[in-house]
Amino acid sequence: MSRLLLALTAILLAVAPLARADEDIQSQPLTLAQIAGALENQGIHRSTAAIWSVKPLFEHAVGAQLKLQGSGQESGSEVGQDAVEIAAELDLDARSSAPSVVRAIKALAGAPGMRRPVVRPPPRMEWREYFGKTAALSSDQNAFQLFARHGFHPVLISWEDIGRYEGSVWGSRISDVGIWGREDKDDLQSARLMLTVRRDDNFRDKVLMVPSDNIKLHRRQDGALREVTLRERLRELNLLSPSGRFDRNVIVSNQFSIVPVPQKEHAGVDTLSFNFSIFPYGSTNYVIADTIEGSSELVVGGNEHQLVYFNSHGKKAPFTAARSSDRQEIVQAAEQMRRQGLDVDVQRFYLIQVPIRHDAKGVTPANMGAPPVMKMFEALGSAADDFGGLAGAPATEGVAAPSAMPRRRGLEDVVVGHGKEEGQYFAGSGFAGKRADERVRVTVCYFVTPRGELTEADMETFARKFQEWDKKAVWGGSFVVPEQEGVAAK
Repeated sequence: MSRLLLALTAILLAVAPLARADEDIQSQPLTLAQIAGALENQGIHRSTAAIWSVKPLFEHAVGAQLKLQGSGQESGSEVGQDAVEIAAELDLDARSSAPSVVRAIKALAGAPGMRRPVVRPPPRMEWREYFGKTAALSSDQNAFQLFARHGFHPVLISWEDIGRYEGSVWGSRISDVGIWGREDKDDLQSARLMLTVRRDDNFRDKVLMVPSDNIKLHRRQDGALREVTLRERLRELNLLSPSGRFDRNVIVSNQFSIVPVPQKEHAGVDTLSFNFSIFPYGSTNYVIADTIEGSSELVVGGNEHQLVYFNSHGKKAPFTAARSSDRQEIVQAAEQMRRQGLDVDVQRFYLIQVPIRHDAKGVTPANMGAPPVMKMFEALGSAADDFGGLAGAPATEGVAAPSAMPRRRGLEDVVVGHGKEEGQYFAGSGFAGKRADERVRVTVCYFVTPRGELTEADMETFARKFQEWDKKAVWGGSFVVPEQEGVAAK
């Protein structure tokens, strides 16, 4: 039985559909201008980057305040706690400034139209057509020819293996990773696998060896956004390799995910909700998901596909994708943060797998849900027809180039964030001190969305991003092909 068929069979036997819990009331999303205005009315003036850093806390606090008001209460401890964290992150004295921040929160909660009933109008046909076309890029011949001509490899399931035997699809620690975009952002059962573009096919698994100190993670701690290296974070988690030999460098694979992100004319839809999924084939890994909004962590293990969520104050929330043209305030805030020396990128997603010992006892996986099974079978069956292999095959060589290709871009950068809370977040437990003496696998995924047909300019953008990582690496090549091919990265 093939590796992928075995995985799908286990999924079909193990998965149970997630129920969707709707709320009667939700708050409108906050803009940076609204938050800045509320603070300025309290005599607090801060930069755009600083305001952006506290936006998630403000949204959480305003949501809590709305719930209080809905139950007839004026204030509560949760709002006050958020205010203290906001004050600390804005470099204010919490004792004297927290009351002012509470007043700003209440002012935002009382703004006209902030509290509204949940209404879910059916998305317009334009969105359904756009979603379906993007999710079916595996059958787009123009895209296929572009990928093939530039040596890129589109897959629906990416093999993000920490250890694999030479010339084989199996190994000591393998995992399949998928990205599930939801047509209805609040309904997991509407999700479909999204196309991932790799620089090489799954079977060759071309990777880089990159110093772990080049991977910067973003931690929210005591109300502040703190940047730490991957090695520092492993030390904090008591997950350094026992021998000390496998923390200097990590295995890195980089890729692009092409996802459907709503345009302004798609009424009833404002962002795409998505989740990563991991099938670890019986292994156990500590997983870190890092975006510009911070890191979320969980234990993934066993023989079933498990979904990765954002940890929003102890509640699980899907990740979201929005067009960069619609989120210019966040793009500008990220630019300010880069000028201050932070390593941030609005479209970058780190999915990091830290191996736990196979014989470790007392480790409990997170198990926060699994993707819709039948849609995986349908999508992978379609991909097999289109690309000649379920998990992606080498691109066809010898595709003739057209005489003139447009230089404009058909893909737009995406801002990655998180959406509405959908239940309790459980990270798993019992992992500390149980790291396997193996290397860490880092998947670097950049999200983009179609605004037209894919072009040569898009392929050039992919190549530049890949080359940026080549410069960070000490080695690049494939460990799983028989010739042990490798090239020194500069």
